[in-house]
Amino acid sequence: MEIDKRLARKLDQYRTSIKGFKDLLALDLTLYEGVVLDGLQNGLIQKFEVCSELTWKLIKSFLFSVHKVDSKTPKLAVKEFYLAGLADNSLYESLVQMQDDRNTLSHLYDEVTFQEILTKLKHYESNMEQVLLIVSKHVTD
Repeated sequence: MEIDKRLARKLDQYRTSIKGFKDLLALDLTLYEGVVLDGLQNGLIQKFEVCSELTWKLIKSFLFSVHKVDSKTPKLAVKEFYLAGLADNSLYESLVQMQDDRNTLSHLYDEVTFQEILTKLKHYESNMEQVLLIVSKHVTD
């Protein structure tokens, strides 16, 4: 199936962003402490926020381009992705939780919550990779 240029651009942007996130996640943070550790953790969270934003926007563009579904919000886009049979229940629930965690980080700062979400980032990166594979599988350049 031929995809529009906007969706192709979003797919490339998403692929690049996830790679950067994955590369940062691969660092052994136990080697760092103090302000350096704090900076790396904050960088990870920033990458997560960007990638989670790009996740729902890619899903939104894909749904509109391929299925003619226009989703206005992140959770609605994820729900429509699931209802279109593109995600299983586990991925759906995890993508919703990912959006909740992203919103929590953006609107409220709490060190305990920050550290808790840091522990989920590898799982979320795996979900992002799944979305990338699903969308890539359904479109060709």
